[in-house]
Formats: sequence, C-alpha cells, structure tokens
Amino acid sequence: MKTPPRKILHIFDKPEFDKNLRKAFDTKGFDCISETDPDKAIDDLSYRIGIILVSGKMLRREMPQFFRSFKKCLFNKIPIIAIISEEEEFYKRGILNLGFNDYISGKIDAAHVAEYAIDFLQKAQITRDRLENASIAIIDDIKVHAEAFQMLLETRGLRQSQSYKSAETFLDSPRECNIYVVDIILKDISGI
Repeated sequence: MKTPPRKILHIFDKPEFDKNLRKAFDTKGFDCISETDPDKAIDDLSYRIGIILVSGKMLRREMPQFFRSFKKCLFNKIPIIAIISEEEEFYKRGILNLGFNDYISGKIDAAHVAEYAIDFLQKAQITRDRLENASIAIIDDIKVHAEAFQMLLETRGLRQSQSYKSAETFLDSPRECNIYVVDIILKDISGI
C-alpha cells in the first residue's frame, strides 16, 4: 500500500477551531494548511494534499463557486469533507450533491474531526490501491458504450480493463476478473 499524502487543507472562517484542528493534526504527524479564501485554496492544491476539510459559513456562501473551480483544476480527485453545524444538518443531501465526499458534525471537538479525516484518508487510499490493481471486465454489445466506459476507467487510473462485445465472447474467454460491468440488455441474453 502506498503512503497517503500527509497534508490536509482546511478552508474555514472560525480561527479558534482552525487552531485546534491544526494542533490535532500535528500531534498525528499530519501538516494542516489553513485558508480562509476558497479561491486561494484552489491555488494551494497539490499532489501532496490528501484531503480537504471545509467548515463554517463557507458551506453556504462560497462553496458553489469553489466547486466550479475545483472541478476544473488538475487536483480535482482530492476528497472533500464538510464539517457541518446543527443548522446545516438539514442540508446533508445538498452538501453531498454539491460535491462533498462526506460530512461530519461540527459538534465534536477538533481532535475527533482530525481522527475522522485521517481514517477517511487511509480508507480512500486502500480503496484506490485495490482498484488500481483490479482487473475489470466490461460486457456491452454497443462498442461505443464499452469504449467510453473503458476510457473513463483509464482516466481514473484503472488500466486493467478488457471489453467484450457479447456475453458469449466473455463466457468463452478464460479470464477471471475482480469486477464485472455488465450491460443488462444484451442481444441474445439478459445481462442479469
């Protein structure tokens, strides 16, 4: 397993919580970079950032613009977690729809937020490592669909995929895979 990046980016508007969070990450051997300006935060992104935490009023005000910029940048695969207040509990679904990977309650202390973020980062790294080495079979009788899905996988770093133009072609192949992506409606047989 690769070592996960050891830098955290925290976008915030409450200095006291940020100070406590940086201290909590420091005790765990992680470097926490803080930023109050979401546009400047985009400039701080690099391959060394493992996870982004967002807390405070920025969830409501500046985050839609941040995500538009984030999705266009080179490092748009970094996981983002929202630290939400009690008032924002109502917006959980909207927070995930906006583009956050997860959320955590701001009612808990900074040390627990840091633990949660580190655990999330480590699990994400394990998942990436497992998927990176996974073999994937794509069974779809429409060549364009199979090729498009294969290209999507490759852009995500998953290069061990093989496409099959029919169920028969796949069933006749000796290859076993870790993941099977099957079109439900195939010509002569149900994908199910």
